[in-house]
Amino acid sequence: MKHLILALLLSFTLISTASQAGDVYDRVLEKRTLKCGYNYYQPVLWKDAKTNELKGIYVDYMQALGEVTGLKVEWTAEVPWADAPIALKSKKVDAFCAGTWADAKRGLQIAFTTPVFFNAIEAYARADDDRFDKQLNAINNADITIVTLDGAQVDDIAKQDFPKAQRFALTAMSSDAEQLLALAAGKGDITFTNHGPAHAYMIANPGKIKRVAPDKPLRVFSVTTAVDIQEQALLSVLNNATQQLHQAGIIDKILDKYEKDFPGAIMRVAKPYEISK
Repeated sequence: MKHLILALLLSFTLISTASQAGDVYDRVLEKRTLKCGYNYYQPVLWKDAKTNELKGIYVDYMQALGEVTGLKVEWTAEVPWADAPIALKSKKVDAFCAGTWADAKRGLQIAFTTPVFFNAIEAYARADDDRFDKQLNAINNADITIVTLDGAQVDDIAKQDFPKAQRFALTAMSSDAEQLLALAAGKGDITFTNHGPAHAYMIANPGKIKRVAPDKPLRVFSVTTAVDIQEQALLSVLNNATQQLHQAGIIDKILDKYEKDFPGAIMRVAKPYEISK
């Protein structure tokens, strides 16, 4: 009897899970609307201080995606990075449209689309500190403190690549600007981030920090849209649309628009038909 009850409970759980899978996809098709969650980092997505309008690569990309799919893209809710899996699972949003870095840890809960482009994570130090110039191995020292974000990729990199170094961890809710501000203020000796937000910070705060080794990225991540792990049908829709936008050259045109103001922040998806020439 005990085994029968356990089997029935397991069966009910599997049926319940299966019935929930695709719920978001069905609603998106019925309403012809994709509800997007978002957060900020330049040049991917930010809010214009004067107009409160969302701007950036992902805003233009999602608009183009809406045009080729016939879906209305609705910017529904600002969602903290760490809360994206919960927002997707609870159906608060249909997709997290903020240029999410695909990584294995988050991949246990959410599914990532094919890359729109790539981001490199690089090292940054204070402008007057030459200890790390072209020698990143100098970071792996007990006398060095790395500014990180709790639970984020930057913290994983610090643990994996520089285990001897100390860490000054900001909360997971902290922004890239706060991370760089902590570095400039002497909370640590070095930090890791993408050149997009770092470039924006250096323009606004000249002479505070510097790019240590642009030719030696610590990591390269796919920049993607995220959906709940159960929403494979919706993932297929977004993948097909992204592939079409790549093949039509539309994503390249969008990246051209922003790359001049954020040099070195964007790594493009290679085109097989160009490589084969």
